[in-house]
Amino acid sequence: MSSSTTLDSLVKRVKVGYVGTVDRYYCSPKDGYKIYRPTDITQLGLDESKVRYITKEFYEKNKKSQLKRGDIIISRCGKDGIPVIYDSDEPAQILNAVVIEPDSKKMTSDEIHTFLRSPYAQAQISNYTSGSVQGVINTKMIAALKVPSEVDFSAITKIIKRIDKNILTNTKIIETSENLMREIYDYWFVQFDFPNENSRPYKSFGGEMVYDDKLKREIPKGWKVQNLLRNDLCKDIKPGIDKFENTKTYYATADVIGGEISIGTQIDYANRESRANMQPKPNSVWFAKMKNSVKHITVMPTSNDLLEKSIFSTGFFGLECKPETLPYVRSFIYGDYFEKIKDLNSNGATMEAISNDGIRNIKLIIPDEATLKKYSDITNACLTQNDILRKENAKLTSLRDWLLPMLMSGQVKVAD
Repeated sequence: MSSSTTLDSLVKRVKVGYVGTVDRYYCSPKDGYKIYRPTDITQLGLDESKVRYITKEFYEKNKKSQLKRGDIIISRCGKDGIPVIYDSDEPAQILNAVVIEPDSKKMTSDEIHTFLRSPYAQAQISNYTSGSVQGVINTKMIAALKVPSEVDFSAITKIIKRIDKNILTNTKIIETSENLMREIYDYWFVQFDFPNENSRPYKSFGGEMVYDDKLKREIPKGWKVQNLLRNDLCKDIKPGIDKFENTKTYYATADVIGGEISIGTQIDYANRESRANMQPKPNSVWFAKMKNSVKHITVMPTSNDLLEKSIFSTGFFGLECKPETLPYVRSFIYGDYFEKIKDLNSNGATMEAISNDGIRNIKLIIPDEATLKKYSDITNACLTQNDILRKENAKLTSLRDWLLPMLMSGQVKVAD
């Protein structure tokens, strides 16, 4: 790429968010404004699962850290320089990150984002940070990035955005499906209005309830209560992986946001890190053990990419289920109630996480087999569809990441 200009000449300004300790300014969501931290910036966008809130006083005092729709955020910590567009009108701030304010007359937010994701930009960022122990990215580095003048970022961005749009569409379908399963689960197993023998809501139509001493509440007659570690529906997956040739994709907890999985890291068997030691199993559900960390993975029998080509971190806890019990156990794990109980049972001196003893303290209602089968029959189509869409998104992401450098280098041309 022969001619170029610097990024600072194409944007309004490059600034840095608030740098310093803000612990005393944290407050409840209803009283404050969102503040994102470097750990919230991921390949999949801003991670909302652990977002904190800052007081109104701090928000109004530190205007430099305030975010506007279209701002591009890059974490200052780490050498990967992941760019994220702030795509919201909700008032928020950023902590310890570089913020680019675009000038749409010269280069739009999407075009800057496309450039920053390219290997051309990432190589420059890596070169700037290679001599730093902590790999800290600063405003001068980002402002000085060379942007190739001959590249048509407008045309390239249109193509990349089409792929991103397909990924987003699939993601929204998955979200709709998840919400539907969540509503059915709540109706059947929280309100206990699953269909009775006459297809009527069980509890609302006088189904017999009995008091359970473990839960301190009534449950349908004939149902049991066991603990999550030892029960009739699933069993815990022990650490240890099968020896493999060549490479596999390693997924750390940081590679998962909610239920979305990012690209992961390629590892080989001999040189993998010690945490890369959990083997995916068919009909299994996984959750992050760390407190205040909402991350889930479902492995279906059809999840060939995960079963054959992946390894999970020991930061995940896995439960292998029977085919007919997976939908129910999964719905329990994916629920808000589970996350609250998990956090209450988490402990640790530096990083709080749930142990086997804590998991043993979590009570699991065991419905009768007929109800479990009905729930499985209804929700399995959703789970199968979601797995297909997840794999499609993985292929689209791979295509996008292959296509972007090819377009920038001119090896692939954009047709009129």
